[in-house]
Amino acid sequence: MAGKSGSASSSPLAAPLPPQVVVVAALLVITVIGWVAYHAFGPMAQPPTFTVSDQKAWVADLARKSGGDFSRLGPAEQKRLDAISLGNGARMLRSAYERRK
Repeated sequence: MAGKSGSASSSPLAAPLPPQVVVVAALLVITVIGWVAYHAFGPMAQPPTFTVSDQKAWVADLARKSGGDFSRLGPAEQKRLDAISLGNGARMLRSAYERRK
């Protein structure tokens, strides 16, 4: 009664993989994991710098365009000016406009 009916080795799906296939698959997995890790934890792109002279030129341009009136600026410009001046955007704009005269 030791026939082929219970044998797992007779199935074509149970054939062992060649070592080359295992090595290639392992290298592919390692490469993908390395690529994902590098892009997740690797060097970040540097943000654009905004120097003090750039800030002064931008504020002077805003002062010229708005006539020194903070309320004539858009919400995004007001928020950025307040961030630069630590909450004193209106005063900074007025001062830049008066210096321009």
